[in-house]
Amino acid sequence: MQLGILFHLLPYIISFLISFSIGLITWQRRVVRGVRVYSFLAFSQCTISFGYIMELTSSTLNGKILWDDFQWVGFILWVVLFPLFAVQFTQDKRLDKPLTYLLLAIIPLSFTLLVFTNPSHGLIHSNESLIPGSPFDALTYDFTPAVWIFAIYSYVILMVSFARLLLDFFITAPIYRAQVAAVIIGAGIPIFTTILVLLGINFGTQRDISPITLAIGNIFVSWGLLRYQLFDVVPVAWDVVIQTMDDLVIVLDPHFRILGLNNIAKKLFELNDVSIVGKSAEEVFGQWWPQLSTLENTDEGQMELEINFQGEERVIDIHVSPLRDQHDYQIGRVYVARNISDLKTMEYELRVLNGRLEELVSERTQELEDAYYSTLEGWAKALEIRDKETEGHSRRVTDLVEKMAREVGFNSQEIEDIRRGALLHDIGKMAISDEILHKPGPLTPEERLTMQQHPLIAKELLSHITFLQKALEIPCAHHERWDGKGYPNGLKGEEIPLSARIFTYIDHWDALLSDRPYRKAWSREETTDYIQENAGTIFDPALLEIFFSIIEQEK
Repeated sequence: MQLGILFHLLPYIISFLISFSIGLITWQRRVVRGVRVYSFLAFSQCTISFGYIMELTSSTLNGKILWDDFQWVGFILWVVLFPLFAVQFTQDKRLDKPLTYLLLAIIPLSFTLLVFTNPSHGLIHSNESLIPGSPFDALTYDFTPAVWIFAIYSYVILMVSFARLLLDFFITAPIYRAQVAAVIIGAGIPIFTTILVLLGINFGTQRDISPITLAIGNIFVSWGLLRYQLFDVVPVAWDVVIQTMDDLVIVLDPHFRILGLNNIAKKLFELNDVSIVGKSAEEVFGQWWPQLSTLENTDEGQMELEINFQGEERVIDIHVSPLRDQHDYQIGRVYVARNISDLKTMEYELRVLNGRLEELVSERTQELEDAYYSTLEGWAKALEIRDKETEGHSRRVTDLVEKMAREVGFNSQEIEDIRRGALLHDIGKMAISDEILHKPGPLTPEERLTMQQHPLIAKELLSHITFLQKALEIPCAHHERWDGKGYPNGLKGEEIPLSARIFTYIDHWDALLSDRPYRKAWSREETTDYIQENAGTIFDPALLEIFFSIIEQEK
């Protein structure tokens, strides 16, 4: 006997478990619009199944009436929640308003109140009795006009909601229709079969087959969840995002047949979504397909395509991305195309403008460099005019130091800084008195100390000029010695900047070969011997061979 009872209850227990499982699964996806409401719908189905199990197993009339009323709560929740779900799932903004839901809830809430106060007024059911049966007695009663009124109201609301889902099935992208179909079938089976209950059509001795039909409907929803990622990737993504994009979107299956295209694609190519679904992309986009087909054998790619569209030359940027199912199998490709003709025109104009700007900047830079260099030459010339004995010295040493710096390995910009430093190497002497500068004989210790200040004076004069920051090494350090006995800072060895070490060779060479107030010019042989003898004391010995190779070229 107990086994028979369990066997009789098993379908309703399974129905409860299926509804509860779907409620839990969909609740995990509740961030998707409409899914939270569907979870409540699934849990309301649990209320119906559980209430029916309790009604069956109750042994008294009052107990069965109590649990029958409890099932009404589940049905009433359906009337309230199903329209809300349909509106949210289809993104129907015309009805998605709080006032709409408030109006829809008034009658169901009023009916709920009547259900649980029925003993005092009898407006919901009357003539309740038990029909003996096996393994359970069955509850029977007469439906009142109030129930029929509420039933008519409920079915109008549910049918309108169902029709909205059905409409979405026809207008959504073909690739998503299986998902919408799962929802429609899952919801439609229990909605339509409850009509049988109202008409008194029963299967067996029990009056209500709703829990069974709910289980059947939920099997289709489970199929949608597992097979088509229902509530993971929903049609709303196509309707709200893809259809409203300004970019052209086309979805192809693995055989390059059209699955769907958005509104902008229909408009541009004057195509009808229904008429081209299933056709090959080559057939639909024949004149452009030879170029587009270069993306056939790639999962992801990008290309720019120049086309003549409706008499207008356009540049189209096309991206292709794979479309995969829950098993990571590729089930199609999504092509997204954007008209970038204006962008390309702007890029071309910008390149032309940049080229012209570069020319202007180059011309202006050269003018500025020429002006700066003329100023430097003017300063050097002013010093030579003051010191007749050194006339031409700055120009000669500048030419030689440039050649030696190039041989050592300095780059073009560094050589330019070296030229500027060479031109101005003695600019500090502008502050030395004529008595010391033009003295025909040896300087006194005090006069020599004054003369040795000219590198520091040069630094003070030039350090505030940004243009000459990198040219300060020679004016400030060309009197330093390799052995550390030079001035003004007593730098030694490689502490002396390389440019200054090079210039020391050139400066001594030109100075010793020139007449000065305190001595006559030396011969070339005397000067050569002097430099060779002082390599390692005054001069960097590593530069000696390079120096003489430059001098040999000047013969």
